[in-house]
Amino acid sequence: MPVWVSCLGGVIAIAAAPARGLGHSLALKADGTVWAWGYNTYGQLGNGGNTDSNVLQVPGVQGAIAVAGRAHSVAIVAAPAGRAGQARLLTTRTSRCSR
Repeated sequence: MPVWVSCLGGVIAIAAAPARGLGHSLALKADGTVWAWGYNTYGQLGNGGNTDSNVLQVPGVQGAIAVAGRAHSVAIVAAPAGRAGQARLLTTRTSRCSR
């Protein structure tokens, strides 16, 4: 039975990785924050650890405009006018790429 998660109001996009051992989900809220939950074997929840978790806000990500993932999680972060955006790989081996 579905359960209402009160901290996830204002969700505009969901990304889910249903694969066994990788099952986690990401929610992008209208305010640009990213929330994650589920398996975290490879640090795919982006919280700096590898312990499975209930819903948590991904630290350090603001201004996100898209989320995606499978065995990894990615948030695309908007940039100020005249600058390119950033793709942030949300893992314990945090890679932050910018153009």
